[in-house]
Amino acid sequence: MTPDGGVMVDHCLSEKLYDGTLNLLPPKALSGQENPTPYVFVRNDAFPLKENMMKPFPGTHVEGSLKGTYTYRLSKAHVLWNIHLVLWHLFFTS
Repeated sequence: MTPDGGVMVDHCLSEKLYDGTLNLLPPKALSGQENPTPYVFVRNDAFPLKENMMKPFPGTHVEGSLKGTYTYRLSKAHVLWNIHLVLWHLFFTS
């Protein structure tokens, strides 16, 4: 598996995500919020930006800026996902 968007483009999951037939849970208001927020996938820069896909802002940002904070937190979620994939690979493909 390569870390680029080409992997997902040919996959059944991406087709369903892009044409709206994936049957994701409907958007839900977060705690203390009134506006509904969609469930999302955290991806890297190689993937296109869609309603249900979040990716970091390109480039470097001033520490503490909104773009910098967003990109930092998104990268932490991406690291957790990568750890999950490594553990899955260790336990289920050996």
